[in-house]
Formats: sequence, structure tokens, C-alpha cells
Amino acid sequence: VLSCLELCPVVLSLSELSLSPFVLMCSRTEDDAAAAVLKYAPKSFPNISKAQELLVLRIQGGVSNINFRVRLRSSPEDVGVVVRFRAVGDFAKGYSTFTGDGEIRERYGMQAAGEAKLAPDLLYYEEGTGEIMITKEIDGRPLTPEDLKQPVILRKVLTAFKQLHDIDISEAVLPAPTSERGYRLLPSIKWHVNYMVERGYTNLPKDLPSIMKTLAELDAFVAGSSGGPHSGYSSLCHTDPVASNILLTSDDSIVLVDFEWCARCHPDFDVAKLAAAALFSESDDVMLQQIWTEIGGGHGEQGWPGAAVARYNAFKLFEICCRAVYTAIQANESELPFSAPWSPCTDWQECSDFLFDEFRRKLARPDMHTHLANLARVRKCVVPVAGLASRIYPASKAISKCMFPVYDPGSGLLKPLLHRTVEEALAAGIDEICFIVNPGDVENITEYFFTPTNPKVYESKGREAHASIAGKLEAMGKRLTLLVQQDAAGFGDAVLKSRDFVNGEPFVVMLGDFAFLEADGQPPVVKQVLDTFKCTRECTYGVVLEAESALTSTAAFSARSSSSSCSSTYKATGLLAYPISPDVARERLVVEGVPEGQYMVSAGISVNMPSLFQEVEDLAVSMPNARDGGGTFDAAVLDLINKEEVSLALIAGQRLDIGMPLAYVRTNSILAEAGQRRRETAHPR
Repeated sequence: VLSCLELCPVVLSLSELSLSPFVLMCSRTEDDAAAAVLKYAPKSFPNISKAQELLVLRIQGGVSNINFRVRLRSSPEDVGVVVRFRAVGDFAKGYSTFTGDGEIRERYGMQAAGEAKLAPDLLYYEEGTGEIMITKEIDGRPLTPEDLKQPVILRKVLTAFKQLHDIDISEAVLPAPTSERGYRLLPSIKWHVNYMVERGYTNLPKDLPSIMKTLAELDAFVAGSSGGPHSGYSSLCHTDPVASNILLTSDDSIVLVDFEWCARCHPDFDVAKLAAAALFSESDDVMLQQIWTEIGGGHGEQGWPGAAVARYNAFKLFEICCRAVYTAIQANESELPFSAPWSPCTDWQECSDFLFDEFRRKLARPDMHTHLANLARVRKCVVPVAGLASRIYPASKAISKCMFPVYDPGSGLLKPLLHRTVEEALAAGIDEICFIVNPGDVENITEYFFTPTNPKVYESKGREAHASIAGKLEAMGKRLTLLVQQDAAGFGDAVLKSRDFVNGEPFVVMLGDFAFLEADGQPPVVKQVLDTFKCTRECTYGVVLEAESALTSTAAFSARSSSSSCSSTYKATGLLAYPISPDVARERLVVEGVPEGQYMVSAGISVNMPSLFQEVEDLAVSMPNARDGGGTFDAAVLDLINKEEVSLALIAGQRLDIGMPLAYVRTNSILAEAGQRRRETAHPR
């Protein structure tokens, strides 16, 4: 963001350093640069001993640092070294700390890139602060935005990015960002906004809460669509790839400079910021995406058509918002005049307002609706099963509820409920599943998946279905994460345990009390809810129509018809926790179009946005004793309903309870009948 603005640098005297908390430019001079070379990189010029023998020139550019080019005065045409002095104020120091130790990121990122011939050789880096850095000078020229619009040059640049992103650097050195901190776009913008709030700055737009909500959705969708570890934020990235930081060398290769904000980040962000800073047109965007796809850059489609282009456009929106907040800060703190080639504005505040308007304009474009739909992928599922299962005691003392056997209509076998839950999630396209378990279940679940019976034992007896299951258990187990809830602190607490696992992505919650059975000819129940979420792009809860008798043990919703184009979708207007009396149900839960005596009860499946965690956490403080019947989780959902942010998906199928003795017996009976019916349909007599 700093380099994108392409501001002329200003040198402040030492007495002026306290005037601007945003950037404190140092008063380093040409003499300081020469002295640094002689002291820290003497081998660069082995035959000289006096500073007067060096030709030192200030390099224009830079806001949070000053750069000098140092060459031999006797041969000024020969390349020499570059000396960088860093001097920053409260803003840059705080932001560098928030995104990770800046000097470590810069040093090791640049070293790794240098070894790949993608960055200048690092000759000296001041330990601990990075205030002084000396690199070998590159024989080349910085690119211009117009250069980047030339296909041949753009391909060279994108190929260099791909090589940078492929560098393997230890996470101990370069940690991955999370949904809470580090170089991930939403927490980064939040940090900027909090910086302004803490200082009492009031020049942000009135619709900022709406903008931040949109950014939170974009952040979650980008993460969910990316695949791989760390929600896609897994690569060594430059993060500030403006044209002036990209050099075309004399041998026609590409070298990147200014690694000050280097971080482990999302590879698609580098290319999106490159395009945003160079003012790419729509046709330029198409060319970039074509080249980026051809060379295998970024995380690609991940099996979801349109996801790569959608992420690219989402990151461009983030970049616009980053600049908007940055210029709002500068309107309060900077003593520099505003000047940027990409903006018609004449001052900082005008530019901030212009950028927020640009954000709104791009977000309202019809194609952004398509992009958002293409990003609405859900990869992760959370299943809390750490409850005491007191309603099915003493059986639950002998075997955990999640391991109770249920009949599988497809194979005709008995499977633990946990096994069936995993299969249901995987069939819906879920990649990773997290079970919240009590301490005593970890060993049993681990043993079940990772010490399976040899399939050949069953093959020798002609039991092909058994052999098939035995051969798949370990692969299924690799999709699982087990997190322990030490105390029975309630459903909301159990869900909170999964916050790091979810890492800011949309996620499914499946209750561990239910098996599910789709109607004949319909997709799996979980997939039905996921398909509705793709359309609504907000918290979506699966519901089924059941009689009043179900209200003694299941939460239920009130609702109205939805304006969404999705079929079988409603807008939630209320939520009641069980037990619900018939009189209350008739007064508060009647939904237009639903048959009399039928109610929309929770199916035990929901797709949630990651903002739910903060809702639950906040309510846990104000509701410390809410431990039963959903407690803080239901209260958080109700808050979202009151904000009109919850949709309901009426599923074609059944939720089958195993949490009570008679219900468990009925569940297996229904599943067995379904299996018999489907076999007769497939093989009629």
C-alpha cells in the first residue's frame, strides 16, 4: 500500500521526528550510507578505505525508508550496492508487529528469494531491527505500469511470482497468518481501523460496519475456496508487487526488490495487487488470468469453476479498501502532499472517499454476484460429540454415543454413527472434519480409523462390502481432527474449541445426536444445505417439518418466505430452544404455507460464517451459566436472526435421533426399511 501511492519522500530533521506518528523518516545522509558500506560491507569495495572514494546518490521513492546507491567514484558506470535505512513511527512499528516480526520476515524472505535469483544478494542486515540493510545493486530498470500490460513482460513477472511462491521456507521462520492476525487481508484492515479508533479519528465512512461485514464475507469465501493448508495463505509472497518494485535486468530476467512487507500470504493476492496498482483494465485482467492459469500459479479452481477469477476480484476489492483506510489515516497524520497517478484527487481525505466509492461501485457490479457465488465453498465441518449422553445412560457408559452402531441403507452394514457422519460430510464435498470429543474418546476413535482390520480377512470370506470399508478407514481418518473438551461446558464452548481449525472459513456444524436420511432420489442431506448456502451466502440452517411431539427435544424456528431465488428456502425470524410447549408453538412458530400442526425444527445441520465465533464468545461473557440446550450457541444464532442474517433450508429427507432409547430403536428401523426399499427398487423381482 505504501509503495502503491508513489509519494515523493521527505527527510525530516531529528527535531521533527515526533510530529508524525505514522512515518518517521530518518535524517540519514549520503555520508551515513558511505560509512555503513565501509563498516558492514567492506568486501564490496575491497581496494578503498575512504568514504570520499565512494559516489553516493539518493534513490527516489520510499515512504518508510531511505535508499542510497553507492558506487566507486572512479568507475561510476559499474554497479555497486544499495543501502537502505529504515525509520518508522507508531503506525509502521505496530503494523509490522501485528503482521509478524518485520525484520525476520524481510531478512529470511529476501535471502530465500535471493538464493532463487529473484532478489538482490543480501550483503548485510542489521540484527534485531533491520534498520540498516545493504544489498548488491541490480543492473536493470524498474518496470512501469504500462510495461506490465505487455504480454511478454507480464509472463516473465508472473513466472517470477510463481517461482517465489514455490520456495519452501520453514513455518518456524515465516509463520502462516490466521483469521485473527498476520498478513491476511481482513485482520489487516481491522488493525488499520482499530488504529484509527484508538486515536479518535472520525473520518471513516458511516457505512463502515456494512463494508466490514462484506469484507468478512469475502475473507471467509476466499479462504474456503482456496484449499490446502492455512486456508490458502501458505506461500512466500512479496505482498507489495507494485511496478517500481519489479526490475527488468540487463539479461532480460526479473528481480524483485523491497521485501519490507514480505510474508507468508495467499499467492493470488500478489497478482491481484500487481493488477490493482498498475490500473489493469478488464481486458488486462483477462490476459493476466490466462497467463497465471497457464503457468499454474495460485491455488487454481480447486474443482470449483470460476473460483480462481473470483478470488482475484475479491483481492482487488480488498486492495481498494486497504488504500481507502490507509489514506484516511494519512488525512490525519501525514505532512506530505497527496499525489498518486491512479487518482484524480488532490488531498488525502478526498482520495479516501474516492476509494470507498470505488469499492462500493465494484461490489455492486452484476459480475460480483457471480464471483461471490463461485467462492461460496465450504471445506470444513465441526461435529461436537463431547456431551454426557445422559438420556441414553447406562449404554453411554459402555460405549460413547458417537460410536453407537446405526444401520447403513447403502451397504447393509452396521456402522458407528461417527463413521456415518464422516461419510455424509465427505459425500457433500467437505474436505476436513473436526470432532469435539471428551478425553476418554480420543483413543477409541483413533484406534477405529487407524488400526483397521486387514481387508483380506473379509475378502477371503467373500464379504466384499466389509473389505471395502476396512480398506477406506485409514484414508477417512486422515481427514479428521480431534479436539478435546475437558469439561461439559456446553455446546457453545464445544464449538469455540474449533476456532483455530476453522481458521476464518465458512463451516458446517453437524450435531452428533443425529443420523440423516435423504428422500429417495435426493442428494445427501448435508449437500442440500450446502447447495442452499451457495445461493444465500449467509448462515444457513437445515430444517425439517415435524409434529408437536418433536418440540420436547429439538429447537424450532419461526420463518417467513424468502426473497432468495433458492428453492425451499425461508428467512428465519425467530428461534426457540426446547422444550417448547404446544401453546407456545401455536402462538410463535406457525409459518405460512406449512401444514397445520407441523413445525420447522432444526435438522441438526447448519452452515455458519466464522463471525459466529465472536458472537458466541461475547455471549459466553454475559451468559456464564448457559450450559444446556444450546445456551450461548442458540443465543448467538438468535442475534444473527435479529439482524436478518439467517436462512433456512427445508431439506428433502429426515433427521433421525439416536439421543434417546426409543428414538434410537426407531432410527435403525427406518434406516433398515429404507435400505430394503432401495434394494427392491434397484433389483425388482
